[in-house]
Amino acid sequence: MSQRGSKLALNFSGKNWVLKPPKKEIQVVKPKKIKVKKNSKKIMKENRWISICQKFNVDPQNFSEERKVFYKIANNTKMLQVMQKVKSYRLYCKKYNRKFSIEDYFMNEMYAIDYKKDYPDVYYFNVIETNN
Repeated sequence: MSQRGSKLALNFSGKNWVLKPPKKEIQVVKPKKIKVKKNSKKIMKENRWISICQKFNVDPQNFSEERKVFYKIANNTKMLQVMQKVKSYRLYCKKYNRKFSIEDYFMNEMYAIDYKKDYPDVYYFNVIETNN
């Protein structure tokens, strides 16, 4: 008898000739992946904080108040915008003779300024377009 035929013979005419364990015993509990996502979000935020500190050329461990302000930004898109606005803030400081510091950036909420509307002359992406 062929392999296919032998498989059919096991369940011939609706009768099951093979003893199978009941389905209730087979249930496998899958671990939840929620904890992994929370850990990955923490790692992502930590990596973003480190990259911002690298843009300011400072040590990430020294600034606890600024770190708290950064971590309070809940939206992922807002966090990316904060990272991108460092470039415009650097040009803003250079033009208006201000100190380029991470304390000023976070404590005076310079990350919340819309550089494109309020200061188009120091908006980083406009400057690149006009220089080329």
